[in-house]
Amino acid sequence: MAGVVYNVNGALGQDGIIGIKTGSGFNVGANFLFAASVTISNHTMTIYGCVMGQPTLAAAFAAARALVRAMQPAIAVKQILARNQAVGAYDTAWGDHSDVLSTYDVSLVEWPGMVLRQQLAGRTLSIDNPIAPGAPAGTLHITLGDYSLDIPLVTASGLYPAGKLWRITRLPGSNS
Repeated sequence: MAGVVYNVNGALGQDGIIGIKTGSGFNVGANFLFAASVTISNHTMTIYGCVMGQPTLAAAFAAARALVRAMQPAIAVKQILARNQAVGAYDTAWGDHSDVLSTYDVSLVEWPGMVLRQQLAGRTLSIDNPIAPGAPAGTLHITLGDYSLDIPLVTASGLYPAGKLWRITRLPGSNS
């Protein structure tokens, strides 16, 4: 153990602030780069911020605490995708159907102004042989701010080749 450690950071332990660095300079005022541990929707996370150009360190600490308090209600943890949630489907010309399912739960941290984008990249399935439930079916690309991830997708049910009757009643090159 280090014993008693003296520090000029008077904001430590207040409003969840756990550090990082104080500073000041000639004609630039007091600065405080900070990290704070906060709980949002039962998730503990660390938020970061910086206050610059304050007249004193005490003013920088007060401004940092105010920023932490202002950020907490603006941040949200939202589940945007549930495991086994249908995000698309395969439908064959002969009437087979299978939903395309997410393989993971996805929860993301959001704040005002962030834009969520999702793009489905399905696999082209050649159904010459039966395709089992749970077969790879592509990915769902999710982007939120600078964060992006790809979620693997699978088929929900089996898909089967066209039956003989369906193939016989359709001539190659016809529109039927």
